Amino acid sequence: MFIYIIIRIISSTQDAPIYIISDKNIILTLSIFNAVCCFIVMIYSVFISDVSSKAIDKLNENLQEIADNDQLTGLRTRHYLFDSLNSSPNLDCNIVIGDIDDYKIINDTYGHLCGDYVLHSLANLMKDKIPDDIDICRWGGEEFVFLCFNTNKEELTYVIERFNNLLRQHSFIYEGNVIKITMTFGISDTMKAKHLNTMIKCADDRLYKGKRCGKDQIIVDDKK
Repeated sequence: MFIYIIIRIISSTQDAPIYIISDKNIILTLSIFNAVCCFIVMIYSVFISDVSSKAIDKLNENLQEIADNDQLTGLRTRHYLFDSLNSSPNLDCNIVIGDIDDYKIINDTYGHLCGDYVLHSLANLMKDKIPDDIDICRWGGEEFVFLCFNTNKEELTYVIERFNNLLRQHSFIYEGNVIKITMTFGISDTMKAKHLNTMIKCADDRLYKGKRCGKDQIIVDDKK
C-alpha cells in the first residue's frame, strides 16, 4: 500500500507513470513488503495505545490516592469518608468529630511548622491506638472525624474515652519544647449511613457544646 501510494504521488506529477511493473515476482515482493509495513504499523499502534492506557490508569490511581489521603497526616480525607458512606447507605454507623483545643495557641507560640508536627504526630498516635475497624479522617484544619460501621454507640464512646485519657498523658516534643494538648469530641447518634448530613450536624453540635462547656471532654447526647 505504501509503495503504491508513493508511486501514485510521483506519477501524478508527471505526464505519464514513471514505473510500469509487469514482473509478477516484483509485484509479489511489493505486496509482501506492504503487508509487513501495515502489520508493523498496526503492532506499533496497539503498543502505543496500551502504553497510553496504562499511563492513564496509573495517573487515575495517583489522583485517587491524593483525593483519598491527606498529605500532611496520612489519614483519610473527607472525600474518602463520603465515598465510604455513599457505598453503604443502609448500614448503621456513628460519626465522631474531634477538635484540638486551643490549637491556634500552638501555631502562635511555636510556629506553623510545629503545628504541622503536632497534627502529624497526633495522626500517628490515632492510627496506633484507635482500632482498625474505625476509619480516621482529617476533616480539615485541626478537626478529625472517626467513622465506625456496625458498632454500638457505647462501644465507640469507650474507645474515644480511652484514647482521650491517653492523649492527656502524652507529650509532643518539638525542638526541645514539651507540648501538651487536649481534644473535645462530639459523638452522633447511630443512624443509617445515608443520613450523613444529619450525623455530621449531630456530632458537630455536640462538639461545640463541649467547647462551650470547658473543652477537653466527650459529648454523647443533647442533655443540658
